[in-house]
Amino acid sequence: MNILIEIVRGVAVLVILALFLEMLLPEGGLLSFARLVMGLLLIAVVLNPVIAAFGKLTITSFFEYNAPGVSTEEVLRQGRELGASLTEAARLAYEQDLARQISALVRLTQGVKSAEATAVFEREGLALIIVRVWTENAMTAEEMNALGGKISSLIADFFSTDPKNVIVEVTGGG
Repeated sequence: MNILIEIVRGVAVLVILALFLEMLLPEGGLLSFARLVMGLLLIAVVLNPVIAAFGKLTITSFFEYNAPGVSTEEVLRQGRELGASLTEAARLAYEQDLARQISALVRLTQGVKSAEATAVFEREGLALIIVRVWTENAMTAEEMNALGGKISSLIADFFSTDPKNVIVEVTGGG
């Protein structure tokens, strides 16, 4: 008898909710989707007391399942650790990709034979770019300073960073 009362109570609440939703929702795809969901809930409302009568598993207890011996705090701590390690891995990969892009950009500059770049990120963003440049020909100190300034401005403009965050070391070829 209790099973029948529980089924009738659940169906009554669900019918009232379904009628309320039908009045609120416009005709179309959303209404048909709401009817589908209400039908699934109706099946759950009818089956839950029947399953509970024959066994221990109920639909509501399924959603409240906790793994034995594992606390929520432990799961959250592990999630934070995983998130931190993934963030660090992404940061390192981004630093390497950015360094390759900077090297390629600098090699396009006239007179540059090769370039090697290092990018360093901190929490707030790009912190430092260090570029080592080797020129095709021997240069005077003044020419190397001018080339270093040109490359520093190019990188700062291209990557929208402060020129003070870009360090360029130029070595003349020969």
